[in-house]
Amino acid sequence: MNRMDPPPLGRLLDCQSRVRREFQDFVRDWAEVKKHWKDAKCDEFEKTHLAELPRALTRVDAALQDLNDTIQRVEKQLADEAQMGDP
Repeated sequence: MNRMDPPPLGRLLDCQSRVRREFQDFVRDWAEVKKHWKDAKCDEFEKTHLAELPRALTRVDAALQDLNDTIQRVEKQLADEAQMGDP
């Protein structure tokens, strides 16, 4: 890959998929932990550290999708310009 080649989108899409999978795994694991940890500290930990996590990950997912869409648009525009012979 030279300086002008776009980064491979596969890596970005893999990253996005991995974030989704890892979060699903975390939700499943957390539900298992909560079966055994049922006290005020558990509730406090969940409210303090985990409550915002789904919204934050939704924003990350949306940002990764926007970045992917932008890269695809730019790649298409560059390919169209190359076909027309524009610099």
